[in-house]
Amino acid sequence: MVATWALCAATLEEAERLSTSSRMALSLLRTSGKMIPVPTVETATRFLDEPDGALPITRRRRMTLGTKAMVREGLETIARDYGAEELMIVTITHSHEARKQSYRLIAEAFELEAAS
Repeated sequence: MVATWALCAATLEEAERLSTSSRMALSLLRTSGKMIPVPTVETATRFLDEPDGALPITRRRRMTLGTKAMVREGLETIARDYGAEELMIVTITHSHEARKQSYRLIAEAFELEAAS
């Protein structure tokens, strides 16, 4: 089993926008060791726009985000690269509804049925 971060949205642009929350939290953790509650997209966007606000995304392989097709391809690549039969996915974003929608879209991408 491999655990990974994934965020799925209707468009790549929306997934990128929603990912700002976790990018801010991870930037602060990496640079100062400070853990914060997951910020809103608006707060994170302002922070990331600051000159010293964010580390560049150089470890993109740790982020799987985009549309259903993009996320499915990315997750299948991770599973193949690690020889994993199972993936555990976490979606970190401020909005609970966006997080639930991401999980729904990922389930649809893999043609999984909701539990009764």
